Amino acid sequence: MKRNRWIALSAKTLALFLLLTCLIPDAAGAASSALKKSAKKAEKAWQGGQLDEAAKLYESVLAAAAPGDAERAQALFALALYYLQPYATTRDEARARTLLEELAAAFPISEHRLEARALTALLSDTSALDRCTTELAAAREGAAAAGELDERRQALEVGVEEAGRDRRRLARDRQDARQQPRGSGGVDHVGRGDAQRW
Repeated sequence: MKRNRWIALSAKTLALFLLLTCLIPDAAGAASSALKKSAKKAEKAWQGGQLDEAAKLYESVLAAAAPGDAERAQALFALALYYLQPYATTRDEARARTLLEELAAAFPISEHRLEARALTALLSDTSALDRCTTELAAAREGAAAAGELDERRQALEVGVEEAGRDRRRLARDRQDARQQPRGSGGVDHVGRGDAQRW
């Protein structure tokens, strides 16, 4: 009796196992089919110029695709291009670089491997150029500030020189005024309420 129960249990387990093995490939096939449909919809949206919609679809493909799926490679490349759009609010060079590096590493024989490597190198060059541009702008600002300071210094030197001439002229005028005898047609000086001659 125990033996019959064991055989019946084994038969049920075997039937369940066979049923599951038949269903699992169908589930995997359905998932693969849905993934391909999403990838085709994304490609159609991309070609139609609906880049934001295409990016959303490619993000879902990227989330659902297995590491070796061709759809994943296509999604990586398309999203990298999406994030590299010039002047777009969605521009994100760091994200694009990450996607391109994953594409180059995970899909070394992908049709987009050369483009991915070229774009990654271009991003590196662009980053270096941006750093140089920033340094150049800072140097120009420093030079402009130095130029302004030099102009101010020159203006102050002119002012000091003029003040020195004025001081020497005043000193000569005082000297001349002291050397003139009083009452000989000097300048009137008002002091203590009455006019005096020097």
